[in-house]
Order: sequence, then C-alpha cells, then structure tokens
Amino acid sequence: MSTQITTAFKNTYASNVEHIAQQQESRLRAFVRLDPGYTGEKKFIDQIGKADPQLVTDRHGDSPQNNTPHSRRMLTTSDYDLGDIVDDPDKIRTLNDPTNDYAVAFSEGFGREYDRVIIAAATGVAYSDKTGSTSNSLAAVNKVAVNYVESGSAANSDLTVGKLRRAKEILTAFETGKDHHIAVTASQIHRLLRDPEVTSADYTAVKALINGEITSYMGFQFHQTELLALDSSTDYRTCFAWARNGIILGEGKPPTTEMEKRGDKRFNLYIYMCMTLGAVRMEEEKVVEITCDESP
Repeated sequence: MSTQITTAFKNTYASNVEHIAQQQESRLRAFVRLDPGYTGEKKFIDQIGKADPQLVTDRHGDSPQNNTPHSRRMLTTSDYDLGDIVDDPDKIRTLNDPTNDYAVAFSEGFGREYDRVIIAAATGVAYSDKTGSTSNSLAAVNKVAVNYVESGSAANSDLTVGKLRRAKEILTAFETGKDHHIAVTASQIHRLLRDPEVTSADYTAVKALINGEITSYMGFQFHQTELLALDSSTDYRTCFAWARNGIILGEGKPPTTEMEKRGDKRFNLYIYMCMTLGAVRMEEEKVVEITCDESP
C-alpha cells in the first residue's frame, strides 16, 4: 500500500453535543418554603414568638396585659444572568446547531445557583429586626462538631449515625415538626456504611440510600449535592439539616430565557437567561450545621 495513503485519512465527528458531568437541576428548591412573586429590593417577614399563660393567683384581679413577642427577618434578592451568541456561519461549519444545547447548559447552571443561594442562607448570617440591622448566626447548640461522638474520646469523622442522631435531637427538641431534610455529598452517604455503629438493619437502609432506592433515613430526607462548602485546607465539609419551613426562598423572577437576533451583532442569534433570587434562614433553631471530615 502506498506510503502516501495517510493523505486520504479522514476525521469523523459526533453528530450531537454531549454535556459534561454536572449537577443538572436544583436538588434543594422543592424542599424549602417558596415565596414566589417576590417584589422589592428587600422583604421583611414578621414573626410572632411564644405566648405562655400565667397562673391566676388572686380573685377579681386585673386582666393581664402581656407583651406578645414580635420579630422579623429580612429577605434580599440578587440578579443573575447568562448570555451567549450563536454565529450563523458557525452553524454551517459545525454538524449541529448548538442553540438548544446552550439553552440546556444555561438552565442547568441556574438550577445549581438555586442550591448555592439556599446553602448560603442556611448556614450564613441572617438579618432581623425592624430594619434588618441585627445579624444572626447559628449558635453552638445548633452545630454538630466535626469530632462529635456520643460517648468516648472525641475524634474527627465524616457523617456518622451518632451525628445524625444528634442533629435529629436538636431539631426535635426545638419543636420544629417532622418535615426534616439533610444536604450531604456522596462522601457522607458512602461513609455511613463504614460507621462502626451501623447495624445490619442500618446497613440495608443506607445501601438502599446509596442505590437510590430510598431517599430517607433516620427521619431525614437526604439530598445529595457536591455544592456544599468544603475547606480545602482541612477537608471539612459543611453539611446541614433543616426543617422545611426554616428557610424561605424568595423568587422575584424565575429563570427566564430570551432569544433574539441582534442587529448590532450581524443579526446573529443571542441567547439570554436571567433570574432574581434570594433566601433567608427564618429561625436558627430550624437549621443544624454538621461538620464532616472528608480526609482520605
């Protein structure tokens, strides 16, 4: 065969575009309290505290005048957008029109942004009082330390059955209801199987959780996302558990897509997507931060 046959070699290309591995939707949006149609730069949500009766110790006494406690939380939103241009000549030079794939990629990105906003609100600073001037952070009682153990010497660990029990105890003690959720990464779910406290029954349940056969364990509905904050210097991951009504998601404008030909860009198609979004933790008692050690 001629040594020049390589001149006739040809390249082949896939007839479709593949999207790289990524979280393709919001994992948390459906499990917090949604406030759609949010308007304004800031929104104040009023709250009423506990009002307990007092013992009557006299006859014909004055009617009581108790001061029912009031508080409020401040919800603010931010704007997000994405845009790109599809040049008409590029459609000729490629095997497929990337327009739809761009729109899909944008939508997936906005889904992840929902979760980033919720995560930041859950464990970050929440602002309260009349003008939103008071900052509120999670107290130590609402945190499960990285080295938490139910008995014995403290030792760093990833997610354990003991940490789950402690988080459940905190939420239950604060009378937060029964609709409890937990955000974790793949590491926490898999490390549960290596927890020496896991019984044979637990093993079966966690195995089903890993296989996607169930989504709940120990009273929590599990939501896996790799977007949770990781301290790269310590390999500490900040997971959190919450009661559904403990976090409000303000959706000023849901993700909206626009496509139009741009006269200033040689009439090429411009794809644009935007949204307005914000979230706030309503009560510190309704969120529990769980620090997990993902060290190898």
